[in-house]
Amino acid sequence: DNRTSAMLVHLDRMEALLTRVEDRAATASAEGKDITLVTTAITAAEGAITTARDGVETQAVKDYTIEATSEAKLKEEFKATRDSLHTDLKAVHVTVLNAKKLVVSAVQTLEGVLSAP
Repeated sequence: DNRTSAMLVHLDRMEALLTRVEDRAATASAEGKDITLVTTAITAAEGAITTARDGVETQAVKDYTIEATSEAKLKEEFKATRDSLHTDLKAVHVTVLNAKKLVVSAVQTLEGVLSAP
């Protein structure tokens, strides 16, 4: 729950940053600059954020229960459940990192457009 909550906070921040990028791109467009590449980068980042958010929300509701059939197998079952949780969290984290990369790409694309003469 703590890790998924943290991931959701990061995704919220990415969305806020992307909104600022959209606003600055609109201003640049009003000044006559070509923002086609920026719009494409924003769309890609929005899609990645949506995918990551869906994955995090799905992960947040998953329940990992240990079904102890005997004391002798308890350690093995605990390890298997823990490994499953770790693998799932890692997969969701990768989607959040991908969203971050695409947001950074959108920011850099905007900077390129704004710095062009």
